[in-house]
Amino acid sequence: MLRQRDPDQAPPDLPQAIVDQLPALAADEDVTARRNVIYGFARFRDVRGLSMAIDLSADSYVWTRFFALIALTKIADPAAMAAIEARLSGRSAIVRRADVQAAAAIGRGELLSGSVADAVPHVRSAVATALGAAAGVSDEEAAAWLRRLEADHRGPGPRRDDSIAVRCALLALLAGDPSAEAFAVIEDW
Repeated sequence: MLRQRDPDQAPPDLPQAIVDQLPALAADEDVTARRNVIYGFARFRDVRGLSMAIDLSADSYVWTRFFALIALTKIADPAAMAAIEARLSGRSAIVRRADVQAAAAIGRGELLSGSVADAVPHVRSAVATALGAAAGVSDEEAAAWLRRLEADHRGPGPRRDDSIAVRCALLALLAGDPSAEAFAVIEDW
């Protein structure tokens, strides 16, 4: 279906008969089958894959978890909150980054507080990007997170070269913030 469609048009809906068969593939022993099923739902943004994406977000295979969280991001249903919250402290940075995006998509920015200090800059940059539209985060919390993320630019010792993604995301966030604090950060950079 992806190869045959016009890239400027939305893909056609999967027939329900096919959707009805996908849970069996999502439970297959073959990790490739599980990954491909959820990858399809991540590409098609099909809400009929919500429960499957929730289940597969806990899969043993990292790429299945990743695509399940991408699907949950696109579906953006708050019913996935518990699954999203459970993945925020996982071992895989790519899964944690996708999880930050999923938490922001369902409007649960408050779940991101632990990710502000993540050791991986790509996860922190996802938090900075999510702050721009994070529901459930008070202005005071957002300001505190901003100061913690700003440590990627300022802080003890030389500037950390591994955090350009965080700085870029912060600059994009600050560009739309008319506050004096945001201006001071931009001016300092």
